[in-house]
Amino acid sequence: MPRPVTWWCRGPGHSLQGLLGFSLVGTLATVAILGILLAISAPRFSESIERTRLKHAAEALSSHLDLVRMETVRRNSDLTVSCVTGKTWCVGIDDAGTCDCSASGDCNIRRFLGDQLASDVTLSTTYSSSSGLVFDRIRGSATNGSFTFTTSSGYDLRVVLSGRGRIRICSPSGNVPGYTPC
Repeated sequence: MPRPVTWWCRGPGHSLQGLLGFSLVGTLATVAILGILLAISAPRFSESIERTRLKHAAEALSSHLDLVRMETVRRNSDLTVSCVTGKTWCVGIDDAGTCDCSASGDCNIRRFLGDQLASDVTLSTTYSSSSGLVFDRIRGSATNGSFTFTTSSGYDLRVVLSGRGRIRICSPSGNVPGYTPC
């Protein structure tokens, strides 16, 4: 009785050439599966980049406001934070009153432009005083104010400045992981 032939043994005179390598159908199936996986993950990846830019803008502003508070006490002079809001936002710090942060050289302490930090983030502000955001040289305190950063996908972060000069970051809609809802 002859022995049964298994799939790995083709018998004498047969080469393994047909068993090695990739077939065209197998390669096309692999490429199609990879394409589907990339199409599913691409929107999540772009949202992740958007959230990272939003966090970067909020953290940068928080650091700058903390610097202003310390600089106010060190210089023994009141410092003013001026903003231009909208899609092309900027923040300027000056010791001679308000400055136009969109004009180069107008803010004598510091100025940073939003399109250099996060081009797809919009800024809006709210102050408790009509004179803007002023840090007091005696205690380092400031007028109450908030800076809200939003993205086109609806993610938002708010940098809140209390009258005592405390700075915190929160998420008004609670949709940014790692930040408490406002």
